[in-house]
Amino acid sequence: MFKRSFTILSTLLLLFLGLGIPAATGEDEPQTTCPWDGPEINGNYQAQCNLKMYDWKGNKVQAVTEGYLEIQQEYFGGGCPEPKAACAFTIKGLPLEWGLGTEIRFVSFNSYIGPFERKSASGTITNKPRFSQWGDEGTFCNYDGTPSTYYGTWVINAVVKVDRKTGEVTSIKGTIYGWGEFGPKMYPLLTPEKEPGIVIVEIPKFGQLECKFTATPE
Repeated sequence: MFKRSFTILSTLLLLFLGLGIPAATGEDEPQTTCPWDGPEINGNYQAQCNLKMYDWKGNKVQAVTEGYLEIQQEYFGGGCPEPKAACAFTIKGLPLEWGLGTEIRFVSFNSYIGPFERKSASGTITNKPRFSQWGDEGTFCNYDGTPSTYYGTWVINAVVKVDRKTGEVTSIKGTIYGWGEFGPKMYPLLTPEKEPGIVIVEIPKFGQLECKFTATPE
């Protein structure tokens, strides 16, 4: 009698605690969700750029160029995208008369993507997440005569446009603002006439850049 009562009691406890046979609710098992709900922007993008370069005297040159955006997004376990990424943005086709070469490349591991907002009922995406990058390259005031040596620092701010149902990226649109030491050296800091015995030191021509771009997935 005791053995039978113990068996019945154990069965009831297992059912109550959900450790025995699962309840027949007709619902699927809950799906594993990613810890961060945001766009997956990993990949390569072709870009159209409107670039302005300013010299230190305030003179401006402008060109419509092409660009190439490469993004390597970090991932959680299970293939879930993280908000952090590495990003390389290349502005291509610069006019040769600028003396900057044919392209400028901005590479940084300091990139960040914002999360989605969704309607609670349907899960439809209701926002346009932001994307940003910060970086610098080169050594400040390093005028060693090497044409490829320059200093630059920049910030990219952009908006990520996605399909509101699927979350797939349709475009990344934004701006690059930066400053540095670009191009041929032309402005002397000191001259022998003013400072006898002082070696002439020249600084690079261009110092500031502004670029508007629209990048679309390949």
